Amino acid sequence: MNGFSAEPGERALLTLQRLDGGAADDRQIVARELVLLQQLAHLELDDVDTALEVLGAATKTYGHNWRIEWYLGICALRNDEPEEFGTAIGVGVAGLVPDLAAFWHRYVAQALADGEIHPETDVDEAAEWVARVLISLGSVPGNHLDADDAESVRRHFRRYVLPALRSRPSD
Repeated sequence: MNGFSAEPGERALLTLQRLDGGAADDRQIVARELVLLQQLAHLELDDVDTALEVLGAATKTYGHNWRIEWYLGICALRNDEPEEFGTAIGVGVAGLVPDLAAFWHRYVAQALADGEIHPETDVDEAAEWVARVLISLGSVPGNHLDADDAESVRRHFRRYVLPALRSRPSD
């Protein structure tokens, strides 16, 4: 293994559970997720050529989306810059959270200054929480949110993320 933390088999099983009673759109999302898990398994086995073949077929079937493009970038990094790939995968989410939190810090601070979130919000803590939520939204398939559908993500933010930031922080 080369540093990926979750087992593809576990993710595939969770993804398959979405099929039970799902609508046609849900089944297409699940099918795409299974294809992405298949290519991830090939990447974990250092079989980049097969991963690229799987991604090429996925692009033909499902069109371009940010997740397929992201995996294509990972494959390119793995092929073209193996040392950098090893470093990036080794750092993983642990290195991503602080960087993403730093990015969101200014937006959370501005929302606090504009009175859009609760005045007792700890900006550093909230920015890290937003970063963690975004990582989860973008990397873990769920039953009710399609991370590739902008309206679905906006609705999720309006219903859950923003109300959480507007609430009084508790200890």
